[in-house]
Amino acid sequence: DVSFHGVAMLAVTCVLATIGVASAGTIYGVLSAGVRARETLMPLLFLPVGAPVLLAAARASEAALAEATGDGWLWVRGLIAVVSMFVAAGLVVFGPLLEES
Repeated sequence: DVSFHGVAMLAVTCVLATIGVASAGTIYGVLSAGVRARETLMPLLFLPVGAPVLLAAARASEAALAEATGDGWLWVRGLIAVVSMFVAAGLVVFGPLLEES
């Protein structure tokens, strides 16, 4: 019994959250690849960076499923901003980080 707007918001949120987590994880995975304790360092680096993506995705999903779509699109716009920053940073930084490690 969910409206079409809720389903669309949920689909957009899932795609954006996947891209955000993947791009942030890729950046910090390459960053910690050359370190001896990379299994310990990677989660510590990723948690503060991944928190805004997870928070925005959770709030947008909550709004989509509760049919409060007005507030949810605000969280989707925030998610777009955060994801675009991670993707842009990844495009700029990935090559030099890969060459150093």
